[in-house]
Amino acid sequence: MKIRHDPVEKTAYIELLSSDIIESEEVTSGIIYDLDKEERIVGIELYHIDKLSLEELKNIYIILTTETEKEQLSEFFSSLLSAKSI
Repeated sequence: MKIRHDPVEKTAYIELLSSDIIESEEVTSGIIYDLDKEERIVGIELYHIDKLSLEELKNIYIILTTETEKEQLSEFFSSLLSAKSI
């Protein structure tokens, strides 16, 4: 899993799998899932991170499959909160 963050634009991209994106689906305002040809979620686009609710951010954990991914995401969100960049 790779996480790219743009603090100026308040966006982030979470790459779960390295695969071609065939389709994107907005699941809620500010959260978009990128899907491959097998309809697997290969990436998650986050926009206006500062406006996303805690509940919306927690829902991202549901699709993560390993504890390592969940820990990485927790560290990322913690760094955002501690840096006050959101």
